[in-house]
Amino acid sequence: MNTVLTWQPEPTLLTGLITLASEQQQTVEEILTTAVTQYLAIHLPERHSATADSLIGLFSGPANLASHSEDILHQEITPYSGWTWKEK
Repeated sequence: MNTVLTWQPEPTLLTGLITLASEQQQTVEEILTTAVTQYLAIHLPERHSATADSLIGLFSGPANLASHSEDILHQEITPYSGWTWKEK
């Protein structure tokens, strides 16, 4: 999508924007895109809400559960749990 906006900023704002773009070695468009992206991230609600997602939290556990399952089981197991090591 390509949209052209007409914007008439205050002269001091425009001068500051042009100066910043020059100092940062970026275009005015790049500076504005970064600024608008940060502004929207702060002021718009998150599109994907963790509280609204019914699957988040359904499977609680450490993030490394799959890769460290045997270590985790070994730490949590008791002699009365009925779990034994499988011979390899």
